[in-house]
Amino acid sequence: MKANFERCLSETLKHEGGWADHPSDPGGATMKGVTIATFAKFKGRSVSKAELRAISNDDLYAIYRRDFWNAIRGDDLPIGLDLVAFDAAVNSGPRRGARWLQAALGANADGVIGPQTLALSRAADPRAAIDRACDMRMQFLRRLNT
Repeated sequence: MKANFERCLSETLKHEGGWADHPSDPGGATMKGVTIATFAKFKGRSVSKAELRAISNDDLYAIYRRDFWNAIRGDDLPIGLDLVAFDAAVNSGPRRGARWLQAALGANADGVIGPQTLALSRAADPRAAIDRACDMRMQFLRRLNT
């Protein structure tokens, strides 16, 4: 649903926290869920950890919309399914977030949300699809070493 981006972003940011730079985290330095690599890509140049720590709300908003929300076609997904795909995209990458949603809906899990996934999302029982997508996500996360 088009108007739901800000609500989903607000919910996701509750869990993404602030600054993290743990040596065993494969994402490296991260501020509010944005990795240093994602921020550098957004800026089109190398960025320092200090720059990442000082990321503006405007940049944060733009990155989340462009790199995660738009990538999972959040404006086109029903409420609830948009959040489950978006939050997974932020945490594990847009293709993986899309694949979990697609698998939960019985769509071809190719990581690109298209007409088939959107049609199935509109016809789905949202609670059941959300539960299935979250179960797949948790199975993946439990297998990680970090």
